Amino acid sequence: MQPPNMQFLFSGGDDAVEYGGESSSDLPFGSLHRTQMLYLASEINGAGPITGIALQTSATTTTGSYTYTLKLGHTTLSELTTSFAANYNAGMPSTLVSSGSFTIPAGVPAGEYIWIPFPGTFTYNGQDNLIVDIDVSSGTVLNAMRFTEGVGAGRMLGGATGSNGTTMWTGTSMLNTKFRFNGGPL
Repeated sequence: MQPPNMQFLFSGGDDAVEYGGESSSDLPFGSLHRTQMLYLASEINGAGPITGIALQTSATTTTGSYTYTLKLGHTTLSELTTSFAANYNAGMPSTLVSSGSFTIPAGVPAGEYIWIPFPGTFTYNGQDNLIVDIDVSSGTVLNAMRFTEGVGAGRMLGGATGSNGTTMWTGTSMLNTKFRFNGGPL
């Protein structure tokens, strides 16, 4: 007999940064791109170890496999630049928290969240702004994520494994994201 799938949250929980809206984006799990997003400290309700990140779906998912890297980092910037590395400023380097391949299962309905595998931890100080950097170098199908126009600090994209972004949506569109503080799956 297999044990039940359970989850415990310890002195933390899931903090959703949702902007509303129902626009659909092929980033990051569609086109092969590097997507960097800037979340302001005022938008995040938590501090301490982040042990998970999820993105909200905008349509029912289909089975798709992806190769990716996920980095997090602090920044004092309130807008992104076109240099991915320069956005981690003032001696605040990025931290690689996850890398490898994972599969999004079929049938996850629109509005639900897809958790990105996250075996590491990142300690968020709760004071600086937070950069989420997802680089998808291969993917089998488009799975669209929900975003909202006209809000948030900014999102930038460039070619997969690139060092500079080519398109910025500073202050115009952000993906709805959940951050898990002090928790994890069992």
